[in-house]
Amino acid sequence: MATKLKKFTPATLVTTRDQWVESAKELDIPFLDYDVILEWSANHICYENANGDSLAYGIFDGKSDCAIAIVEIVYTQRTGGSWLKMLSVKLGPTLAPVVLESDMSKLVEVLDIYAEATIGTVTLTGSHKAKVVKLYGRNENLLRLLVALNERLKAIAADKFGCKMEGRWLVITGK
Repeated sequence: MATKLKKFTPATLVTTRDQWVESAKELDIPFLDYDVILEWSANHICYENANGDSLAYGIFDGKSDCAIAIVEIVYTQRTGGSWLKMLSVKLGPTLAPVVLESDMSKLVEVLDIYAEATIGTVTLTGSHKAKVVKLYGRNENLLRLLVALNERLKAIAADKFGCKMEGRWLVITGK
């Protein structure tokens, strides 16, 4: 799967909403949680002059106009440096827990989505001048995911940036 972190447009957000509604119905999954994520995203796609604001980015598969996940990213300028934080990755209904429980092979797809969200966030450092991106493993499941993600990133992007675990933090630096 060739995924890419991209800004939402109003049109891609509508396409994502329509397809997520349809997928949730087909999978018999309640849509309320996805509705909250999509409503939040609609109010966080103004990417100009962002400082301290949460921004919604999509993970898109190939040339699709429908995001398969939504990533919350914050850029904050501070004296002595700036921070670029990837706060969360919200998976769409096609990767809901009920789907993952019935098809464990989709876990690799989830890991690739997290890898692209991370690589895409690091790539944003070109427009948001942060030198380091840090991801925190706030619970044991997320910590295990970050350890696996660290290994995955070393395998697929070692020429682009460095990464290492520092306690519960996955620390990524540009080369």
